[in-house]
Amino acid sequence: MSVHRQILVAHSRFFAAKLSDRWTRQQQRSASPYIVEIADCDDVEIYIETLRLMYCKDLRKKLMKEDVSRVLGILKVSAAIEFDAGVLSCLEYLEAAPWAEDEEEKVAALLSELRLEGVVAGEVLKRVSVEITAGTEESNENEEVLLKLLHVVLEGKDEKARREMKGLVLKMLRENASQNDLRKESLYSACDGCLELLRLHFLRAAASDLQDVGAALGSKDARCLLLQTWLVPFYDDFGWMRRASKGLDRHLVEDGLSNTILTLPLAWQQEILLAWFDRFLNSGEDCPNIQRGFEVWWRRAFWRRHGKTERPRQLRITTATIENP
Repeated sequence: MSVHRQILVAHSRFFAAKLSDRWTRQQQRSASPYIVEIADCDDVEIYIETLRLMYCKDLRKKLMKEDVSRVLGILKVSAAIEFDAGVLSCLEYLEAAPWAEDEEEKVAALLSELRLEGVVAGEVLKRVSVEITAGTEESNENEEVLLKLLHVVLEGKDEKARREMKGLVLKMLRENASQNDLRKESLYSACDGCLELLRLHFLRAAASDLQDVGAALGSKDARCLLLQTWLVPFYDDFGWMRRASKGLDRHLVEDGLSNTILTLPLAWQQEILLAWFDRFLNSGEDCPNIQRGFEVWWRRAFWRRHGKTERPRQLRITTATIENP
């Protein structure tokens, strides 16, 4: 490729060293054209394009016609030959241009490889990394963002938008389950805030004339989803709650649970209560006793089905401890 020595020397410190006066005098003695051989070149087309940019008066305008992948190639060559104006123009392009997801990884990887210094390089990296404030840890900042997203979703007023964003946040948390910095305590705090808000709404409804509390009557699908999501973890924690919470009204909790289950269709009642029956027989006091709900389901499912009106004898479920002889 034929180029002008003065152009290369003026724009590239690499070529300025190659085409130094001493080198020029050596070439003059041999009476041959000035030749610089480039042995290390990944992409000849990109290398030539980079050299052509040295002839341009407005590099940024020229780069506007290129895509991100090509500009990354030009940036790599510009850094290798120490073409500072080319490096700066490429970085300014990358800072302003939109990236595709696969391009984002390439940008971050190349900048990390080149270890470029300067304000513009830092501005480009800000698009893919968070600047850590002095005295704070990255995990703490990530947790604050996650908690804020959770609170905004949980307290959203538009039901349709809230469902959509809830699904989005859940997807994000699942995709980064091995990397997210959300502590168990913070998640409990968010859940506790929701339960407290729900409790306040119930108290307000109980103190009113119940004219504006239609939202408290959830659909059967919502009630079933609540039990499917919450009931097994509740069973797991019940023994701990019973021992640790002195103010826990066990009978109130058990009656409320029974009443909620009995609002579901009969087939769903059967599925939940048979699972509870098995669990209670294996856990005893560490499982809530919803025997009353079990008896009501039994009468609904079997006695009334056969036209029997006689009230069955009380069924009493107890647990016994068998000591080794």
